[in-house]
Amino acid sequence: MIETTCPHCGKTYFVGQKSVPCPVEPHSTHDEFEAYQPDIPADNNLDNPNISGPLLGGVGAGTGVNCYPGTPGSCHPDAYIFVDYVSDPWDCLSRQMSVCPNTQRVFLVGSHYGLNYHGILTAKGKVTSKIQGVKDGFSYCGKKMIVISYRDGVI
Repeated sequence: MIETTCPHCGKTYFVGQKSVPCPVEPHSTHDEFEAYQPDIPADNNLDNPNISGPLLGGVGAGTGVNCYPGTPGSCHPDAYIFVDYVSDPWDCLSRQMSVCPNTQRVFLVGSHYGLNYHGILTAKGKVTSKIQGVKDGFSYCGKKMIVISYRDGVI
């Protein structure tokens, strides 16, 4: 995913297909990212590596990334962890960072319910203090953690 900043309002966002007006310059728009949840039942596909293609397509990512669930392979700068489709997203994060220490960005993607269930978001859709601590640690090391809710977008 490509990240950019609006020269008018200073908002940083991921580039996508959703046209959003700039709050400062009314004749300018941001082409922002919008995730959609694939029509794949999570309970029947938990830890199924064969669904990584449709999951990545729902967030606009292609090949050249690490994906959970997925098949182990080479390390890439970006990793996507789909929390509704893995039994333990914390283990996925731990494995990714220990096996691929050069990972630069980790995307935690899921439904509002899944993100809340795994302690990533509060019931009100805000990141938990635990995740904020992890995000701060990533930032300290020059890395990023991004949380994407199918309901609330990039958080």
